[in-house]
Amino acid sequence: MKMPVDEKSFFIRGSSGVNNIQRKIDIKNARPGMVVARPIYGLGGECLLKDGIELRPEYIEQLKTLKVKSIYVYDERLEGVVVEDVVSEETRLEACSFVREIMDISKDSNGKYRGKIHHLEKRMEKVVTRIIDEILESKENMINLVDIRTADNYTFAHCVNVSVLSSLMTIKMGYERENMKQVALGSLLHDLGKAKIPGKVLKKTDYLTEDEYDMIKSHPEKGYKLFKNNSNFSNLAGDIILQHHERYDGSGYPNGLKNGEIEPAAQAVAIIDVYDALTADRPYRKAYRPHEAIQIFSVSGASFNVDYLQLFLSFVAGYPIGTHVYLSNDESGLVVDNTPGYPLRPKVRVFYRGENLEQIPNPYEIDLAKKFNVVVTEIIEDDPEYYQHKRCSGN
Repeated sequence: MKMPVDEKSFFIRGSSGVNNIQRKIDIKNARPGMVVARPIYGLGGECLLKDGIELRPEYIEQLKTLKVKSIYVYDERLEGVVVEDVVSEETRLEACSFVREIMDISKDSNGKYRGKIHHLEKRMEKVVTRIIDEILESKENMINLVDIRTADNYTFAHCVNVSVLSSLMTIKMGYERENMKQVALGSLLHDLGKAKIPGKVLKKTDYLTEDEYDMIKSHPEKGYKLFKNNSNFSNLAGDIILQHHERYDGSGYPNGLKNGEIEPAAQAVAIIDVYDALTADRPYRKAYRPHEAIQIFSVSGASFNVDYLQLFLSFVAGYPIGTHVYLSNDESGLVVDNTPGYPLRPKVRVFYRGENLEQIPNPYEIDLAKKFNVVVTEIIEDDPEYYQHKRCSGN
């Protein structure tokens, strides 16, 4: 039986939660018999490979052909650990589908989508309301899930991630519900102007020419003009679309605004936009790991509002749950929890000792947010020789 995959519509999206003992692995370390822990969807929302499905050789080969870098599998070593997303799978899929459709309408030059705009305006309100409602109901304090996506759906997934993270940020900033919705909307549509940029420029792997870079830099203004004609327009959402590439020190675009000249929500979205872009594969580079992105921000100088940057990093996990880390005490294990305010000091369930990953007789947990004389020194790439991934009872 072949996996029903359409190369043009393939992507992976995180689950709504309650996926116990799941762990992200590199696709090169996937082996037949491993069990998928998070479902794989098409751009239209159709399920291509359900969670609970045992991997077969042909499934793995098709995933590699589609240039999928990672998947989630069940791992019994994470027993008792639950990874929750702050919004449901259904909401993410609906938001991603909405962004895709509004991008299609915005780039339309032959009237193919005429008549759909009113329908999408209603969906726009529905989507942002669902995002805010679910975030307000969530008990999660840290962002642990690592998003997996392909180049084909990068822009759509990126917009949704930025909206979700920005909505979380507004809670920390003390925004009222209505303003939270406007920030969610503006961040969901922050890259709307890219619908007017040629795809060959957006996906170019070489250095951009000056003219091409000018095209890229025009997308905030193009997006603002597109959104301003929408019935859901608000100044707050509009400012986010227009100003998300402005920088606190005045080095950004399109207008070179600085510090207090930039809408505060746009200052926050600028940080989240960069973080999510850093942690995604791009045509010109591989994704940075979350802890690497955090370290990049630490040397970003005056480009961002430092108070907002510290606030954002307080709820982002540098080592998401399931990451295999090597510690300075010559032991290693899997991250099982993270503490708000300590993005680089996770709680680790220790299983191994030494570089050869010798199993220790009595695994234990160490909380680096409390044990300051031990630090993470590196991430260990998965090696099937040491791991036996089994389908857990009841799954």
